[in-house]
Amino acid sequence: MRLDDYIYYKIYKSVEYVSKPPFWSDAKATFALIVLELFLLSSGLMYYRAFFDPQTLIVKQKLTWVIMLGLLIIPNSYRYYNKDYYKEVIKKYDSLPKEKNLRGSIWVTIIILLVITNFFIAVNLKWE
Repeated sequence: MRLDDYIYYKIYKSVEYVSKPPFWSDAKATFALIVLELFLLSSGLMYYRAFFDPQTLIVKQKLTWVIMLGLLIIPNSYRYYNKDYYKEVIKKYDSLPKEKNLRGSIWVTIIILLVITNFFIAVNLKWE
């Protein structure tokens, strides 16, 4: 079981649940996963700048953000849309027992909240 696939699955199911009628759930779930990964990566860069090298401009350069987006969007889009891999992921995790899926939902919620909280803490760090 891959963690990123399971997080994708839970996001996909959440998007399907709140979208009436459900449409483009795969694209929305992929976008949400990319945003979470961007939060995680950018908070890591901000922590690096705050604790190790306050003079670095890596966080402020637009090229850094464009490269990060490219490194996140291209592999994720290719992975989930190539040969409809996302359908295999949904089918695989739909077959899990209800109890295991409930525990997974709790863990995914905790992980997502930690990533978002971590990002906002990193954004509010003092640089000097």
